[in-house]
Amino acid sequence: MSTSENRAAMTAAFREITQALANLFDLYDVDPRLAQATAQDLGRIYREHLHESQSPPPDSDRTALYDLLAEIESASDDLI
Repeated sequence: MSTSENRAAMTAAFREITQALANLFDLYDVDPRLAQATAQDLGRIYREHLHESQSPPPDSDRTALYDLLAEIESASDDLI
């Protein structure tokens, strides 16, 4: 795979992992601190290694994982 293909594949994997975690955390009503910490760490890894960008501004009615998912989906649209 080319670098571009690797990047697209890894972005898709991050999107799937983030969506799965967001759904799982919703289903089991996890402590919001766990969801926030998870999103911060996944977001840091994603931005440092795959998509060097600023994180989007927080949206008060959404969890941090959904914010990260939106960021990853936005970036993956640019890869297509």
